[in-house]
Amino acid sequence: MPVTDRTVRLSRQARTALDTIVDQATRDLVVAWATAWDEIAQTWQAAVDDLIAYQQQTGVWPPAWRIARAERAQAALQAAAKALVGVSDAAGARITQDLDNLTAAAADWEARIIASQMPPKPVAGDMGVAATFNRVDPNSLTAIVERTTGQVTALTYPLAVDAVTAMNRELIRGIAVGDNPRTAAARMLARVEGGFNGGLARAMTIARTEMLDAHREASRVQRGANTDVLAGWRWLATLDRRTCPSCLAQHGTLHAVDEQGPTDHQNGRCTAVPETKSWRQLGFDIDEPPSTLPDARAWFDSLPETEQAKIMGPGRLDLLRTGRIGWADLSTRTSTPGWRDSHHVRSLRDLQGLAGAADGSGGGSGSWVTRAGSPDDLPDRYRDPSIPFTRSTRPRADIIAASHALGKHAYDAPPTERTHYFPQGWFGDGDDDVFAVQALMDRVTYVAEPAWDDRGRLRFDAWIGGVLVRVPARPDADGVWLLRTAFPLRGEGVRQHVNGRYTDVP
Repeated sequence: MPVTDRTVRLSRQARTALDTIVDQATRDLVVAWATAWDEIAQTWQAAVDDLIAYQQQTGVWPPAWRIARAERAQAALQAAAKALVGVSDAAGARITQDLDNLTAAAADWEARIIASQMPPKPVAGDMGVAATFNRVDPNSLTAIVERTTGQVTALTYPLAVDAVTAMNRELIRGIAVGDNPRTAAARMLARVEGGFNGGLARAMTIARTEMLDAHREASRVQRGANTDVLAGWRWLATLDRRTCPSCLAQHGTLHAVDEQGPTDHQNGRCTAVPETKSWRQLGFDIDEPPSTLPDARAWFDSLPETEQAKIMGPGRLDLLRTGRIGWADLSTRTSTPGWRDSHHVRSLRDLQGLAGAADGSGGGSGSWVTRAGSPDDLPDRYRDPSIPFTRSTRPRADIIAASHALGKHAYDAPPTERTHYFPQGWFGDGDDDVFAVQALMDRVTYVAEPAWDDRGRLRFDAWIGGVLVRVPARPDADGVWLLRTAFPLRGEGVRQHVNGRYTDVP
């Protein structure tokens, strides 16, 4: 069933209710940390004054061993440790206190949103009532709460230790000699307080992460109880000038019923809207109204160019308007420490690389390269002056770019027996430093998702679209990947690999 105005309105209300709960929890954490610091601030002021006095007398900041013996400094650290243990424990309790209500509300909102897409009884007539729904098993929600509580406890436990370590590090680091004593003391105290509040920043992240994910999981479980009426869920972004390009690109995409989401970035405002099957699929022999879900691209195109540039940035906007990238290219899934995998805006450098791989230009500087170095590192016979050599500190290759470029530039001769053919220039000139690759083109284009092995290396080695990346050697019997950087050279010929040696083929 297409999304209705009521569906969108209920989804917005559900998100507002969720944000209200999460925001209150984070405000309570801020108050708790501020109160805890106020209680130990005088102790720290005295400790800092002692250290500043030593510096004024000797001209140097106290060494670490002297700080370790300074009574007031150690008393301040002990006071901080005690205070941080208290607020960390309280943070865990505060984060989890709303989980029961939060997960129950998520299931209720999900049921109401599903019901909003069903035909009202006057429209359905004698064909049946609007709908009946399965309510999620309360034990499933209890399991979500218990799992989240355990996760919160594990994550908040090290907050005190980490914060005290940061504060001690600031003491040892010291301040520049020659500052006015009062100014120096204020600066030092501010830095120590920053270390103390590092625990707050982490606690706030934990609060948002765990509470939002508990809500998402409860929504997913409720959807799972109604798979007979659902087609999936759609990503609903807030269409205003604060919305990022990634969320705009994800808006309206359909996802599987049992997929948790939306996987938007921290502080994202997106919502997963359950979408029912069509009325006729559900047994109602009547026409349904068209979907009223807003079109993100149409909304964006209706904005003045100045507003479009503010949202996208001039570089992204130019690539989008000239057709060198697609709407979906704006978003990419990334891993962030301390946060779940989430979708973020693809960087301009990566978009330039994607556009270059697609049209064969090689992309802009810094795109799609895993090999450190410069063109001067390559022998002349392995360099094509017409191909821009680019480099990057981000050793990642994108399968989309690989597919575009390999389809446009590569030549694949089918293997026969123990002879395997490759596009000229896929490998260097050494016979001992490269490995055979079975079914190279298929594995790169269709199988080889960029991934890291247990040694931190990328399972990808390819020269694509005029840019050096990586292509995976086929795993051996033990599943071991053998990686080798390829040298760039395009030509009409191919090289053959016979019994471990490479020779040119006319």
